[in-house]
Amino acid sequence: LGGFKPIEGKRGPVWGPYFATQRDLATGKMLRHIEPENPGHHHRCWQNKATDRYILGGRRGVEFIDLKSGDVLWHSWVRGVCRYGVMPCNGLLYAPPHACGCYIAAKLTGFYALASEMDSGFTTNKSEQYSLERGPAYFKGGPIQQADIPDKQWPTYRHDARRSGRTGCTLPVALQREWHVDVDGKLTSPTVAGGRVFVASVDEHRICAIDADSGKSKWDFTADARVDSPPTLYSDQAIFGCRDGCVYSLRASDGSLAWRLRAVRSERRITATGQLESVSPISGSVCVQDGVAYFTAGRSSYLDGGIELYRLDARTGKTLSVTPIYSPDPETGRQPAQFGPAYMPGSLSDILSSDDQYVYLRDMVLDKRGDKQPKGNPHLFTLTGFLDDTWPHRSYWIFGTHCSLSTGCSGRDRNLIYGRLLVFDKPMIYGYGRASVHWSNQLQDGAYRLFARDSGKGEERWTKKVPIQVRAMVLADKMLFLAGPPVDTDDGTGGGKENEGAMLLVISTSDGSELARYPLDSPPVFDGMAAANGRLYLSLLNGRLLCMAEK
Repeated sequence: LGGFKPIEGKRGPVWGPYFATQRDLATGKMLRHIEPENPGHHHRCWQNKATDRYILGGRRGVEFIDLKSGDVLWHSWVRGVCRYGVMPCNGLLYAPPHACGCYIAAKLTGFYALASEMDSGFTTNKSEQYSLERGPAYFKGGPIQQADIPDKQWPTYRHDARRSGRTGCTLPVALQREWHVDVDGKLTSPTVAGGRVFVASVDEHRICAIDADSGKSKWDFTADARVDSPPTLYSDQAIFGCRDGCVYSLRASDGSLAWRLRAVRSERRITATGQLESVSPISGSVCVQDGVAYFTAGRSSYLDGGIELYRLDARTGKTLSVTPIYSPDPETGRQPAQFGPAYMPGSLSDILSSDDQYVYLRDMVLDKRGDKQPKGNPHLFTLTGFLDDTWPHRSYWIFGTHCSLSTGCSGRDRNLIYGRLLVFDKPMIYGYGRASVHWSNQLQDGAYRLFARDSGKGEERWTKKVPIQVRAMVLADKMLFLAGPPVDTDDGTGGGKENEGAMLLVISTSDGSELARYPLDSPPVFDGMAAANGRLYLSLLNGRLLCMAEK
């Protein structure tokens, strides 16, 4: 397999022909020559693999070159790790984790075992399969009544549908520990409304409701699989998705089931990080806007029939519409034409965000009816997912309108607003991240820093180093609340033992000056902080939920 012979009118071997030849071992005579169109990229940094039927090339992702027909099936959305590549074995394709930035909005991240696709299940109308179960809380006293939730509470992941991380409530600078409770397990960030704090113990499948004043447990509910982010609080409902492929609505006052929608296309289960879950999992945080609940079911627009975007009546659970997001041609299964050497069509599932006009799946834009739109407004999105706490080198949160590689590689926006964590209150955006990002070598990245930027004028207001690796951030009035482990090197790496030296900092938004600092028993979970009614709530890595209030 090659790709380095000259081609007229093209620059260098990267853009030359992409070919495979078969020769007689005894004579060297060419028996077959396969030369598909070069998609315009260099070969990956791993050796090609082969089976008795295919050569598995790595020009963009994984290309199956059929040795009998000469046909080439492109799969740019899955690729191998540097040097090792992929492994075809046991009738499966094993794709290890990697750190490549190309196609980052569409490609798989993680360790996957992939099989030949069976029935994709793709269709534009499968509403008859969506099963709605009504529980006792649905009927008692009639349908659940709507009620406003004040801005000074924290009713959903990152406070609001825009995922701003900003609250309208005022927090004091002088804080003290009000209470703590050991929930145990890996915790999500908290949500707060109606005098209760809600948090999920992810691996235990538990939703926990805790009294916001005393820290006493009010009720627990156990779902059928992991719940990866906290419930959204709407009226007297706690609405959340689950990795079992269902969306649940519980009565917030006592945890009784109001309704549950089974949104999976099939009952097939897979093993994911040691537990069973649906092939069409749903993130815990459901986006609720104007009485409509939005969420996605699925993982990738290239896997298992793709992703489906749901619109539900948040009060009753009734399905309003389902929008399929399926990238391959539904007839041939082939991936569509690519945009360029670093971009391609496709999407990965994630927590949705929304503004007054649109709903966003990462950089994909949909209107409030679920129909895809050509463009939207600047908004917050991520390239590897809101819940990705691994901080891969080539991925940042972005405030903008489209996917722009934050790797410093070709195609990056000149004034890209990016960071590991971002919070905002128009026009100001506050973030924590690298001052600069090298296209390939993270050892050449700029140091971590906290910054304030005016998105309207496109200028940075201030920047400063902080003594912690910021893992959680909340914007409240004119103050930033930051929490994380200590920093012991210039590049921002957290040092020391896991539970030693963690701090909460209070920073002025006007100039970045430090107003206060407080020790913590443990660093927070990633993005695991919320503020409501004058209190600050932190989900900690040691399984503890902490409440801090005025001293």
